[in-house]
Amino acid sequence: IYSWPKRRPLIMEKAEQERYSANANTFYKDQALRAKADSFKKGGLFKQASMEKRFYLLVADSFTMMLSVILGYYAAQLFQHYFMPGLPVIDIATALHAFPILFGFPMLLVMLRSEHYGHYSRFRPFWDEYGKFIKIIAAVAGLTTVYLFFSNSNFSRAWLGATWLLVLFLVPVGRVLAKRWMMYQGKWF
Repeated sequence: IYSWPKRRPLIMEKAEQERYSANANTFYKDQALRAKADSFKKGGLFKQASMEKRFYLLVADSFTMMLSVILGYYAAQLFQHYFMPGLPVIDIATALHAFPILFGFPMLLVMLRSEHYGHYSRFRPFWDEYGKFIKIIAAVAGLTTVYLFFSNSNFSRAWLGATWLLVLFLVPVGRVLAKRWMMYQGKWF
């Protein structure tokens, strides 16, 4: 009995044609944007970014988040000095004591969630990555605020707000600068 040869799906044939066409670079970039985050972990369609690339981006994020906390502290102090002079000034010892709950753990959550979305391991357009980053920041800042409200903690709302606004601006700038530096060194995709 003769059986017909199995025909590959049309999508696979189109992929083969695209792969060897003049638009090969576009094809692979498009596939990278469509790939799911777990395809990297399983060694499927694409390889994971090297640990060196991830390390540079994590260092950039850590540095810019710490810079945001410091600048947010001074912005809150200026705000209190000029607009609410009757409020007590936050001393450095209190700020260091409050740091783990106010910023340390939440910033760790931001980095873990960014890793989950593939911000450290995949080449993505800036605005796609930034859109997801805004969602991450909104969720973590909201959770931090809710926690501080229900725990009746004494904290500076101006410091908290200024820090998270600076994180929204400085972290993406730090990531872009880190990626540009890695591109210059020939290490980023």
